[in-house]
Order: sequence, then structure tokens, then C-alpha cells
Amino acid sequence: MLFHSYSLVSIQLANSSKDDQGEVKTVEISFPFILVRTKKGLSIIERLSRLKFIKKLGWILLYMLPIAAAIGFYLVLRAVIAFISSDPLRGFARQITPLANLLLPGINPYLPIIYGWIALIIAMLVHEGMHGVLARSLGLPVKSSGLILFLILPIGAFVDVDEKELKKAKAKDSGRVLAAGPGGNIITAFIALLGLLLILSTMIPLATGVGIVGVYQGYPAHEAGIVSGDIITAINGVHIESISKMDEILRPLTPGTTINLTVFHNQVFKDFTIKLAQDPKNSSRGIIGVNLVNIVQPLNIYTNFSSTSPLIYFLLPTLAPNNVPFSDVMYRFYTSSIGDAFYPLANLLFWIWFININLAIFNALPIYPLDGGQAFKVLLQAVGKNRISEKSIKRITNGVTITIVSLVILMIIVPYLMI
Repeated sequence: MLFHSYSLVSIQLANSSKDDQGEVKTVEISFPFILVRTKKGLSIIERLSRLKFIKKLGWILLYMLPIAAAIGFYLVLRAVIAFISSDPLRGFARQITPLANLLLPGINPYLPIIYGWIALIIAMLVHEGMHGVLARSLGLPVKSSGLILFLILPIGAFVDVDEKELKKAKAKDSGRVLAAGPGGNIITAFIALLGLLLILSTMIPLATGVGIVGVYQGYPAHEAGIVSGDIITAINGVHIESISKMDEILRPLTPGTTINLTVFHNQVFKDFTIKLAQDPKNSSRGIIGVNLVNIVQPLNIYTNFSSTSPLIYFLLPTLAPNNVPFSDVMYRFYTSSIGDAFYPLANLLFWIWFININLAIFNALPIYPLDGGQAFKVLLQAVGKNRISEKSIKRITNGVTITIVSLVILMIIVPYLMI
């Protein structure tokens, strides 16, 4: 999840955005933050706002906002309940640390620096840009746009929609502007996911078998010259496609038994004759001394969209590499019709998908002053016009905000409270 901190920073910096002559500054420094305004951004926003479908898209995004908020609430509540009821899950959460909840490359240990920052910058540009595009399409003024830097590192983007005009606008208009940010992220996320699935459809295993991701020194496989990255395709002439099949063949064999392995080694199939060693955990069982992964199954699961749980697409290649076909561990077992480019492209598209969908879902939650919280307040004002006082609307908004934030905090701290 990612807190909408860059918008809050841009608001603070915008308060002092004019020089002594009253002109808007192009570059403003509030150390260690640097705000860079660009007219090019306003020009792009203006052109996009004139597209015929933008206003209709705004309605679609408005209807998507409560759906995204409901999904976000469900995921947070489900996580809290799961952590309370499952000791193994709490242990897992403690292992990955609370930093895994922040979508900040370099701070979150599971977000790659390069892919993560590229994806995050894209997400922020889309999010803020869509606010501006919808605002201009509805005739609301956009005062400025640009980037927020932490020293020289881009950490955010902003589009300064005139807040006074936004508050005076009709609920249906202000609602569409607020929904545009999360909605734009959702569209970007699913475009990236579709691109990822298209790339995966071009991938096939280098050989059908089980992949070797580790070889123990001093054991038969190592002494025979088998290395990490090889693929075992057959044992004693019996073809194998999974770890379970290989285990079925090796389980009854005792230490000292000689077997023949057919291995895809250095881009060719090669036979190795080895003598099984004793399993340290079971003296009656023979082993070859390798760590294995399935090759065919992860790719099939990932690309078989109709029978796969959507949660598979949230599985981080940096957290569960053996189950993600384009992870640093698994990609070497596949080839693609687009060449070696499939590996960096798949990873980039995954992180664009992952960061955009998380940013959208979190910002859709009715937490004030995030987009979802502001939209919730606008909805209360529209529904309760002349029936609910502004004071009551503020209390309801604050109450909902406190409830959701409390659940998010519980999701993070429960694994440490219940040890």
C-alpha cells in the first residue's frame, strides 16, 4: 500500500508557489524537497481533456471508485482476521517486516529499485494527470503541474486543481475529478497485466522436466558436474514433468543405488550416471543433492486465467520466486519468441500492474483526505443536502476515516501483538 504523501507535500509547497511579483515559480525548493512545475504538463492535460470520450470515461471511473473501495476494505479486513486466527501467517508477516506494506523502492525490501521506481513514477503521473484531465474536461481550472523531487530523486507528481472551484462544482463533477486518479491507475494496471499475460503466452520451457536451483557441494550431482540452471528431464529413461513424479521414482531407492539422469545441460541433453548419497534426514533414503523447482506448472497456472485465482497475480516475484515464471530464479528455464527481452519486460509490466492497482485500491478507501475520503464527503453532502449539517458530515467522514485507518494499523501490528 502507498500513502498519498506526494499530494500532501504538493499542497504544502503550493502555499508558497509565487515569487515577489506574484508569478508562479518554475522551481521551488523546500529542502529536501524540490518542486518543478512544467507548462508541458499543462499542455498535455489540455489536449487530452478535449478527447470526446473523456467525460464518459469520467462516469465509468466514478462508478469504479466504490467498487475499488469495497475490494480494499475486504482485503484489509480479511488480512486482519487471517492474522488473528493463524499463527503461521503472523510468523510470515513478522518475517517480511512491516516495511513490506510501503510501496517505496529502497525501503520496501521486496520492491526492486529500477523496476519499482519506474512503475511508481508512471503510477503517480497517471494518477495526478487523470485528475487534471477530468478537471479540464469539465471546465475546472488547473493552476499548475509538475514533479516533486526528494533531492534529485522523483518521489511524486502533482496537478494543482483549483480547490475553491472544485468545492463549488456539482457533486457529479467533483466526484468524477476525484475518482479519476484511482480510476486511471486501475486502467493502467490492467493494461500492464494484459501485456504481462501476452508476454507469458510467448514463453515455453527450454525442456520439459524439473529445474535445478541449487546444488549441494560434495553430493553426487555436484561431483558429476550438474549445475544450477540445468533441467532434469528423465530418470532411468522415465520422463518426469514434476517434482512429485521425481520423488515418486527416487523414494524407494537406497543410498549407493546407481541411476541415470537425462539432463538439459549447457543447451544440450546429456546423460549423467551417478550413485545416490545418504539423505541426512533419512538414512535409508538415497538423494542426488539438489534443490528443485517445477517448470511447467507455474507457467500454466499463471497463464490459465480462467481457472486461476486472481490472487496469483499479486504474488511477488521477489517474495515467492519459485512460483513466478519471470522471477530471477525461474526465467532461465524458459525461452520466448521475443527473445531475452521477455525477462525485463515481464518484470517491468508486473510492477506497473502491482503498484498501480495497490495505489488505486488504497486511495479509493474512504480515508480523508485521500481521493476516496474526499469523494465520500462529497457524496454525503449531495445526499444529505438540507438534511445533514456540515458538522455532522464532518463527524461521519472522520468516523469512517478513523475506522478504516484503525483496520490498516491492525493489519500491520497484529502479527507483533499476538506472538
